Amino acid sequence: MTAPTSGRQPGKPSAQPGKPFVPIPPQIAEAEDLASKLQELLSFLKSTEPDSDKTRQTAQMVHKLEAKLKQVHQRVRLHGSPEPDLRGKRPPQPPPADTRRPEDIQVLTAEIAAQGQQLSKGPEVVVLQQILQFCGFAIHHTGLFDGATVTALRAFQTRNKLPVSGRVDDKTRPLLNLKLKMLRAGLLTKATCRQALDQLRAHNELQLTMAVDTKLERLFAQLIRLFLEPAYCEPPEPMPVPAAPSPEQIHALLGTAGAAHITSKGPEVGLLQQVLLAAGQTLNVNDTFDLQTFTALKAFQAAAGLPVSGETDLATREQVNLILARRFAFRNFRHTLAAAANHFAALTDSGLNRAGLDALERLLDLSIYLLEHPQAAEWPGVDPQELLQGEFGPAGQGQRISHGPQVLLLQELLQALGFDLSTNEVYDPATAKAVRTFQGQHKLPLSGLVDARTREALNAELTQIRQGQSKTG
Repeated sequence: MTAPTSGRQPGKPSAQPGKPFVPIPPQIAEAEDLASKLQELLSFLKSTEPDSDKTRQTAQMVHKLEAKLKQVHQRVRLHGSPEPDLRGKRPPQPPPADTRRPEDIQVLTAEIAAQGQQLSKGPEVVVLQQILQFCGFAIHHTGLFDGATVTALRAFQTRNKLPVSGRVDDKTRPLLNLKLKMLRAGLLTKATCRQALDQLRAHNELQLTMAVDTKLERLFAQLIRLFLEPAYCEPPEPMPVPAAPSPEQIHALLGTAGAAHITSKGPEVGLLQQVLLAAGQTLNVNDTFDLQTFTALKAFQAAAGLPVSGETDLATREQVNLILARRFAFRNFRHTLAAAANHFAALTDSGLNRAGLDALERLLDLSIYLLEHPQAAEWPGVDPQELLQGEFGPAGQGQRISHGPQVLLLQELLQALGFDLSTNEVYDPATAKAVRTFQGQHKLPLSGLVDARTREALNAELTQIRQGQSKTG
């Protein structure tokens, strides 16, 4: 008598009306097939006589099949698949892994949220973290929807007056996708700014220190971040088209009126007066070669080791024209940054209001100031007149400043005072701890918040640092 065999073949599920065919992984199919044969042989064994040869032969076959079944189970576990359900039910299959690169994702589409104890993860979470970091939140690109990401997302929702769900839902996703569009346009804008800086450095033989380079990078980032601040964007105004500067040179022999071949009035005299004024001389810019201009030019020639003639002879013109060429290069660099900001606004369909445009002009001026006064990179901030304004504290502390350039100035000042913290433009716990220690050193209330008294003490330190570094520079 031959033992019955199953008519089902490994890897092919039994047909079920109304359901599509789904291939079964070979390890699971083999295990299910062996289990079915084992059950049939056991039933056959019970129907035979207890001591017959057929019974003993069948028992041996059962033992071999059991060993084979264990081997199959082991292979299934090694391949990361669940053990087959021997009752005929198919185990749930995990969704396919998202193999996209974060840089290839143009919009967020998924609903990102923590699911029980299992965190959502993948490239869309990386993009979400990039967006939140771009918006000023201090988080890392882990690819996991972890606690720091949830906290930053909830703060983003609060800042933008969205329902605070702590998840990327249908109400939060559109604004995140708009910020993603700005993020990608911002990367292009920063690349344009960096290229303009590299060209300026190469063509004018500028030797920029690491400190200057870092400060300029921060100014580029602040330029883009202006378009993220509602106070600078609502309501927006038309972005002005910056006029390209023109090269300026002195060709004539300038001097006091009366001598032959001497030019004593006109635009070139005004250019000379601008150069003398920038060199520290005292005079009025009136396009007339007057006594003040004569005296200032002689002082300039003496300081530069030139023949002191009181006229723009060939050697003096060469020196003055070098200064004018450098000034043109800086002005052209400023124009390129302004054009990059315009291009960013066009790419993102955004704009700045009057306060935003004023802030943009200030950033452009600071970039030139930093190039002309590289010692400014060694002190907190860039503008020698800038002080801390308002009160500071973590997000959610009323009207206190919790992020942005002023927080960056505070953090750079605390670093200069010897505190170990990062300059991330966010009033984080490390910043609050440093402020609290500073308050203790100056016998101020230990609040960890920058109130009026703490701000006054910090600004006194800031002024003293700048004065000391200006003297050494």
